[in-house]
Amino acid sequence: LAQDYHLLAMVFRTASVVAGLASGAHWALIAAGSKGYENYRHQADVCHAYQLLRSKGFAEERIIVMAYDDVAHDKENPFPGKLFNVPDPNGTGVDVRAGCKIDYSGSAVNSSNFLAVLQGLPSQGGNGRVLKTSKDDEVFVNFVDHGAKGVIGFPDGDVLHREDLLKALHSMHDKGRYKHLLFYLEACNSGSMFVNMTSNISVYAVTAVDPDHPSLGTYCGDEATVNGTQLATCLGDLFSVYWMDQVAKSNKTLSLSTLYQTVSSSVASYASLHWGNEENQQYGDLSMVNMSIADFLYAADHVDAAAQPGLVPPKEVFSARRIDMQRLTHMYTDLSAKPTSPHRHMEWPRLQFYSKAMRALARREDLVQAAFRNLIAYAYPMDEEKRVAVWTANSDANNRDCEVGVHDAMRKSCTAFDINSGFALQFHQVVVNLCADTVLGWGSRPQSAIDAGSRACGGRDYPPNCDDEEDDVGGRSVTLV
Repeated sequence: LAQDYHLLAMVFRTASVVAGLASGAHWALIAAGSKGYENYRHQADVCHAYQLLRSKGFAEERIIVMAYDDVAHDKENPFPGKLFNVPDPNGTGVDVRAGCKIDYSGSAVNSSNFLAVLQGLPSQGGNGRVLKTSKDDEVFVNFVDHGAKGVIGFPDGDVLHREDLLKALHSMHDKGRYKHLLFYLEACNSGSMFVNMTSNISVYAVTAVDPDHPSLGTYCGDEATVNGTQLATCLGDLFSVYWMDQVAKSNKTLSLSTLYQTVSSSVASYASLHWGNEENQQYGDLSMVNMSIADFLYAADHVDAAAQPGLVPPKEVFSARRIDMQRLTHMYTDLSAKPTSPHRHMEWPRLQFYSKAMRALARREDLVQAAFRNLIAYAYPMDEEKRVAVWTANSDANNRDCEVGVHDAMRKSCTAFDINSGFALQFHQVVVNLCADTVLGWGSRPQSAIDAGSRACGGRDYPPNCDDEEDDVGGRSVTLV
């Protein structure tokens, strides 16, 4: 009888989701959590998502965009002021930055503001716009960046922990800040942000990967070409370009279930051919899969005829953990393979630039690993077996104060590298493992962990900071940082 009652309740709930579609407004929060030309794809993904919503008639005053907004005008960008999410080797491409209205840029893109905007609370910096939602409104959230077990990153090194995100979503639900909320998350280990989310708060989350794998960038190397010019970066993320293409070419009756099944199948099949694994995941209120994309991504019957980038089948994909080095080695290899080019006098400075950039990046990646080795040594000074085992353990992120505390301490003391780079964040699992060790006790005594994090980038065994190197690329002085 209890099972029959549970089944009947699920049937009525699903029916209410389908039949009781929103009479309220539609809102969207779209955010890129990174900066730097090496992370071009994140800001391109976000501006593409903005253009997609606008093309479906979504009112611009109900879209809030957070992006550092440095990439379009970066000195490495051969198309100043423009962003492309899809390649167009022989054409002019679709500039997704044109008309993309950014509400929070620069240092205003941080975890505190993201939570404030999401919950409709006062923010700091930016234009002050927040989600002014009610219990009748449908909300779409799209976040794109680097991530690690239990955290997603922001441009200046802070992180948002799973515990804080779920607490905010529960608070919004309890205060009647939405009717349903759809969350699409593109980041490494993105599934770890929702594994503990309950199904009774009307939130349906789709992630690029499960809690234990990196996400994949695409349109890299030779593929990152527009109008015959290589952009020397990756233009998009595999999950993001696939879900946006599917929405762009479908009509409004497409269900969230069909969208998920189609995209996840395409992404997994393609990834298995080129890298090995990217399996999209879904969490939360799965009865919402019966809703249509129109319930979140369309805000009016009218559809703008704005140009949308069409999906160009990617030739290759790369783990976000190694994209930074991959883009530099590709450009160096490509340029060094043209010793008799008639344009050699122009290419020589660029060859030197990428050569120095590779060496500088390799140095910073050495420093990253040295810092985490030091952290482990502080935790287990006399236990070689534990020092080895902590590298491969796979604990869950259940100690927020310890994990965030260590990350923040290392962010402040480890100034020679970006603690939120795709490469560095893979070692956050070490922090999670240390905080989960009940014998070590850092989870219950986070200040001990924070003190160790503060010392991780110092001491006799830590290599000296790498100096900035300068080169001239095309007549421009560029500092490699």
